[in-house]
Amino acid sequence: MLWPIIICIVAVIVFGVPFTYYWFRWSDKNAVGDDKRFVDKPAKKAKEVRVIKSDTDGSAGGGT
Repeated sequence: MLWPIIICIVAVIVFGVPFTYYWFRWSDKNAVGDDKRFVDKPAKKAKEVRVIKSDTDGSAGGGT
């Protein structure tokens, strides 16, 4: 009566440990691929902003 329990425990250990090892190995391989695929792009330099001020004293013409 004890033998089926012992056989089940041994089967879980014998098949479970290698399965878990290869599962994690496969997952790590996919994680490395995703890291390469979804890498953060470097921040672009802020573009130089040029402000053109209009002539406010009225000497630019166009007004009465």
